[in-house]
Amino acid sequence: MSNTELSLGARRAAWRASLREEVLWPTQRICDPHHHLWGHADDEYYAAQLAADIGDGHNVRKTVYVECEWAYRTDGPVEMASVGETEFVVAQDEILRAQLGHSVIAGIIAFADLRLGTALRPVLDAHHEAGRGRFCGVRHAVAWDASPAIFNHHLQPPPHLLLDPQFVAGVRTLGEQQLCFDVWAFHSQLSEVTELARRAPGTTIVLDHLGAPLGVGPYAGRREEVLAHCRTALQAFAELPNARLKLGGIGMTTYGNGWHKQPQPPTSRTSSRAGVISCAGASTASGRCG
Repeated sequence: MSNTELSLGARRAAWRASLREEVLWPTQRICDPHHHLWGHADDEYYAAQLAADIGDGHNVRKTVYVECEWAYRTDGPVEMASVGETEFVVAQDEILRAQLGHSVIAGIIAFADLRLGTALRPVLDAHHEAGRGRFCGVRHAVAWDASPAIFNHHLQPPPHLLLDPQFVAGVRTLGEQQLCFDVWAFHSQLSEVTELARRAPGTTIVLDHLGAPLGVGPYAGRREEVLAHCRTALQAFAELPNARLKLGGIGMTTYGNGWHKQPQPPTSRTSSRAGVISCAGASTASGRCG
């Protein structure tokens, strides 16, 4: 079978497998803080695939699942639909337990509509019950840019959602239950992320994807300018005690690295260099990764 006859998922798997590197520290205990599970057409990633990846020589002991709008309930109140995803993840973790002899998914970052404000509490209670001790936070993606060339999050968040009073009230409600808020925003929104962290000091704010420095659309060819903006903005964010930063997402196409168009995946040296450059000047935040 030729490569062109393979499914999209098979082609991606073959591309990833085309580069193998030595595991430098196989005894280092690792918790992967950000992964998804789903079964899109030609792109299946369930418990079996996760088990294979964490068994590649690294000592991945635990993981944190982050919402990706999968396996929602199809009946009942709309605000409770996302509880179906939490139920799905727990079921997948039971498969991992049966296969590996222990639970893998230690935490679940679920979706809940933070625009509900304080009315969010029953939804959080439902996630707590469904998560069986794994539910630890919420992600409500707000990735938005004014340029029509940028693909905003498919939930189509309006501009300045992070500072909407109801949204802020929802974020504060998370802190009241010792839950964190994972925020997926673009670099152009970082000042609003920082302001949200100030307005909700009792909630841990976890900034995903290194602050998502865009490198496509109107930001293509402006790498140094974008990274300079990120360094300044991340420094301001890092000064807040409830600020956390995840070092990841470097391979996303919106970064503009173009790695997905290359015949082989980037090496760890290439990808880590990109992450260090993106995060340089924000050591305080990067030292408190969530």
